Amino acid sequence: MSAPPLAVFDVDGVLADVRHRLRHVEQRPKNWDAFFDAAVDDPPLATGVALAQASAKDCEVVYVTGRPERCRADTLAWFVRHGLPEGTLSMRGARDRRPARIAKLELLRRLDDSNADPVLGELEEIIVDKANQLGIGPMGFGGRTTLLGCKIGKRNRVPASFFVTISYMCWAFRRQGIDLLPDGGIRTWLY
Repeated sequence: MSAPPLAVFDVDGVLADVRHRLRHVEQRPKNWDAFFDAAVDDPPLATGVALAQASAKDCEVVYVTGRPERCRADTLAWFVRHGLPEGTLSMRGARDRRPARIAKLELLRRLDDSNADPVLGELEEIIVDKANQLGIGPMGFGGRTTLLGCKIGKRNRVPASFFVTISYMCWAFRRQGIDLLPDGGIRTWLY
């Protein structure tokens, strides 16, 4: 049996009316913390909520938002309060400062997909293969599977403003450090 189709919904501006909090980001400097903190008071947008409810009958619901991970509990409580169906909630990482239009595209990538850019696709495969040869394993306790996937995106930027976002599992050891050789081998363990 095949999986049901996905119904993907953005949150802000589709399900939640953000107009009351736009003042926080229309000023300079923008106050993103206040903008996201005020999300708990968003009124629902009836059309978007009704579409999500109707879609849940035949589809798997997925919510994709530019809200940071720290807003997860408030966002899920808001969903319940306004009768939204259960579904997967994909949020940007805590330190991800990229524009939402870029971050959301990467949130939609499947774990097992291939990068559309063949050079980046090959690099993603190399990183996964090399990481899984390190023997770090789940939570740092050793094993053959350290990394399930690697997703690399690219955008043209000013060289002084490159962002790197790494999402990782909870490490029991909390840190591992290595000095790599140019061929990807390990020169020394730092910790």
